[in-house]
Parts: sequence; structure tokens; C-alpha cells
Amino acid sequence: SLTRYGTKPFTDGRCVCLVRATYGYENDNKNLYFRTTEQMLEEFSYLGEDAARKVVIENPNLIADLVDEVSPIKEGFYPPKIENAYEQISEIAVSKAKEIYGKSLPAPIAERLNTELCHIKNNDFATYYFISYRLVKRIKDLGYYVGARGAVGSSLVAFLLEISDVNPLKAHYYCPRCHYNSFETGVADGFDLAHKNCPVCKSKLKADGHNVPYETFTGCDGDKIPDIDLNFPCSVQYLAMEYFKKMFGEAQTAYAGTVSRLSERMAELYIDAYQEKTATQFTKKQREYIRKKLVDVKRQSGQHPGGVFVLPQGMEFEDFTPILKNDGTSAIQSTTHLDFHFLHNNIIKLDILGHIVPDFLKLLEEYTGVSIQDVACSDSEIYGMFECADTIAIPEFSSDFMRNMLRETSPNGFDDLIKITGLSHGTHTWLDNGKELLTEGVSLSQLPANRDDVFLYLVDCGIDRKDVFKIAEYVRRGRLGDENNMTLKYIKLMQNAGVEAWYIDSLKKIRYMFPKAHAVSYVMNAVRCAWFKHYYPAEYYAAYLTCFFGNKKEMNEDENRQYDEILNECRTMGIELLLPDKNHSHSEKYIVHQGNILMPREN
Repeated sequence: SLTRYGTKPFTDGRCVCLVRATYGYENDNKNLYFRTTEQMLEEFSYLGEDAARKVVIENPNLIADLVDEVSPIKEGFYPPKIENAYEQISEIAVSKAKEIYGKSLPAPIAERLNTELCHIKNNDFATYYFISYRLVKRIKDLGYYVGARGAVGSSLVAFLLEISDVNPLKAHYYCPRCHYNSFETGVADGFDLAHKNCPVCKSKLKADGHNVPYETFTGCDGDKIPDIDLNFPCSVQYLAMEYFKKMFGEAQTAYAGTVSRLSERMAELYIDAYQEKTATQFTKKQREYIRKKLVDVKRQSGQHPGGVFVLPQGMEFEDFTPILKNDGTSAIQSTTHLDFHFLHNNIIKLDILGHIVPDFLKLLEEYTGVSIQDVACSDSEIYGMFECADTIAIPEFSSDFMRNMLRETSPNGFDDLIKITGLSHGTHTWLDNGKELLTEGVSLSQLPANRDDVFLYLVDCGIDRKDVFKIAEYVRRGRLGDENNMTLKYIKLMQNAGVEAWYIDSLKKIRYMFPKAHAVSYVMNAVRCAWFKHYYPAEYYAAYLTCFFGNKKEMNEDENRQYDEILNECRTMGIELLLPDKNHSHSEKYIVHQGNILMPREN
């Protein structure tokens, strides 16, 4: 009832035979296991000693020696080519820098800009930046806001190309009129700088800079392939996809494939189903062994919600991966069979994601006539809302969990909100870690909240930047708590540099850390939203209900709770929700009517 169907050779002469049953899994599977060399020789003993040795050891190794090493993935990095891409992004970035800071760029800015451009040129990343620049410009020219996510805000070049609105320089003032500038110490974030006038021309100074190191984006040597992730408005995401496809052609673009794997919960369910069907009962130890074997096993293939690959002309996706064909409704007709992580270092992937907040900001501009670029992110009135946890319907800060965090931390500025966002999005950064440290007397500003915090703090402690980068990578991946020679070496480095024990213990607990640039971008939008809510409450809630609830006929329990919460807050402000009016209601939007909010018409 058993069939031998293959051998797996080892370089040390051992081999095993995979055995499969010709009967169903409900029968006894005690014979299904890998054999040792001795067991295999016993299985083939009927051939005689010499013949058995050839079948079990010599022939499999002979075949293995005849096979060259083959990789299923093509080696090397293959970005598409756009003529003069580096020259174009370099010219745009330098021109924008001089527009902001003057023809003679301050040393810190010129040094950072030159370093980044050098890394981009040497590592052939220019096309990547240029594609992103063109995509964002295309959608912005239509009057929409595009947000950056992930670590792309770490790049000054990305900021100057307007791919990201996160200025990664240290906190500083600059004068838009005479180009006076001044980098400040003692303040973590430029949006927390006090209002000042220019000492030269007396104009009002602008404050900016969020102190985000470039290394966390592309590594110490600038050779780590960057991830440029962008949030496009949901309403025009398809236009970005179509434009991307038009730039390179159908055959050169494909959606990024994904592979979902079995979670611990699903593994437990599979074990339960097996026990029920076979009327067996595993011991606790057996169950744990099976669960560990099942976790992370491939479950099904899928498609990234916005990830798209692009190939250079003259190459085919089959050079790298099998391709799956999509149905005719997709903007792009192919999806990579291999998970996108396997292709990350070989071909360029952009994340052209749809996000509701850019649509929301667009509608706020329409309802109020105020550009989001004119919203002051340093308005003290707005930070009072966060300090009091008055953040119902503020993206990223409206959940009960986040409002409780705000009450426990009492934020007093933009940098505090960045910290809170990082702590809330990390794994084991807040609960069982930062929250307890706060009650023990550690200040919010001291807590390691994102990977950039770790990098900057350890550099300030005098540790070599390359070692710091490796430590920060270990921390963000949740590996510093592993007891091995490398982690013990890094812990010793920190101890010798005078890093306090509580800080090291905190890093060891962390399993994932958020990038600071991502937190900055999301906090910036949250503050903009809070500004509109404070100064234009009726317009704010009309836009919010339109974007986040639409014209829904049915809502789940959580949506009902949020909806009621919003209506209650509106009533406290003297704003009523009015039933649809056939003469004044919009067909799809909630609108402001005589100081109240008018529901859309029922279609």
C-alpha cells in the first residue's frame, strides 16, 4: 500500500525517501516519515548489499552532482530605462531646494541633497523616483492631494520632487521672502517651533523639518532598494493605474502577487477539523507540534491592493516569475504568480494605493474654499483638541484605543503625536512596554516609538552609524530579544555607550516598529483634519459623513456606533442632521444647509 517515488540526496552521503500512502488520510499514517540512510538500506536490502548502496547513496548523489545550481528568480536589478531620468530629477530637486532656501543652499541641506542624489545615481534608482514624480504630478494636476506612506518621507529628494510632503531635515526656520534660514536645537520637530518673524526682512518665518534620517529608507550606503508607497484618492486611483500602464505598456506592467499563509488560528481550526473527522484526540504536545508545522504553510495566492511591477523594454515577466491572467475588468491584465517579496530586489514595484483621506481632504477644500496647504500645522488651538482627546472622526485618532492613549499621554505638540502614532502602530511598543515605562516616570519624548527614534538616539550615544543601522533593523523586526552572538554583541555595544538598562529592555520586547516618516505623514493629515473640524465643524462633518459613510442603507454595529457618536457631537455644537429634501439635497453628498447638515437624496 506504500509507493516510493523519490529520493533527496545530501552532500554527506545521507539520503531519505519520501513515502506516500495510496489510501486516505483517515487511515494509519505511521509509515509516513523520512527514512535515515540505515533505514533506507534496510528497505532495499532485498537487492543485495552492493546494489542497495548504489540505489540509496551512490546514484542519487551522482544525479545531484550532474545538476547545476539553478535559481527560479533571475539575479540582478532590472529597472526600466527613462532617458535622462537622473538629470531630470536632479534638476527639479535642486531647483525646488533653491526656491525654498535660496540660491546658496545652507551646508546641511546641500550636503544631504548631494548625498541622496549620489546614492540615487550610483544605484540606478533615478527611474524609480522619476516614475513616482510623474504619477503624483499627474493626479495633483487634477486638483487632488496624494499622500506618501511608509519610509519614502525619509528622503529629501522625494520631498523636493513633491512625492512626499514630509520634510526630513532637522527642525528649522526659513523665510519665503529673503531666504533667511536657521536650524534650531532643543526642539524635536519644526512644527513645534514658536512663531517668529524674520530678523532680516521682518516677514513671518515658516517652520519645518521632522528630523528623519535617510538611512532608514535606503540603508547606510544608500544601496537598499527603496519602497515608494503612495496614497492616491480612491476616486481616481484607477487613473493613476491607467497612466502608469500607459507610460510603459501593458506587457511591461503587472500587479504584485501575494501569498497568504496559515495563521496560528487557522492551524488550530484545521487540527480541530481533522480530529472531528477522524475521531482522534491529540495530546497537548502532539497538537503543539502539528500547529508549528502548519503555521506559515501557503494557503492561497492573491493580489496586492495597489502594488504594481514594471519591467524594462526587451524583458518579459516570465524571465522572473510565472504570470496569472486577470479578468477583463482589471486596469492591468497580469499578476505575478510569485509573492512580491521574492521579486523586490529584481524589478521595480510601486504601491499605487487607494486611500479615503485624500478624497476627504479634497471635499473639505470644496466645502470650505480653504486649501489644505494653507492649514497651519502649528496652531495651538488644534493641539488642545488632541490633549483633551477631542478627536471623534479624526483619522488615525478616533478609535477608543487611540483616545485612551491621548488621555494617558497628554500630548503637547506635533512630535508627541508622532510618538503616539508610532507607539500605537508598533507591536509590543506600547502595551507591556511603553505604557508601563510612562507610569514609572519615563517621559513620552524618551520612549522608543519608531525605528528612526532608535537610530537617532543611538547615534547620539556615540555608536557607529553602521552598527546603529543594524541594531535598528534588529529592533524593528523583533529580533533583538533573541539570545544569539549577534544580539549579545549589539547589547554590549549599547551598554558600553551608556545606554540605560530600561531602554535596552524596551528594545528587546519590541516585535515591530513603525517608520517615522509614515507617522509624520499621517499625523500631518490628522492635524489638518482637526483644523477643519475646529473652524468649520458643519462642513467637516458633512464631508466626513459623505466620505466615510456615503449613502449606506445598512451599517454594521461598529459603524452604527460611530454614526451615533458623530450625531451626538454635532448636536452639542448646535448642528442638526436634516432629512433629505428633494429641492435642496445632493444626490450623493451630505451638504451644509442653513448651518445644518442635509442628508443626500435616496436614489
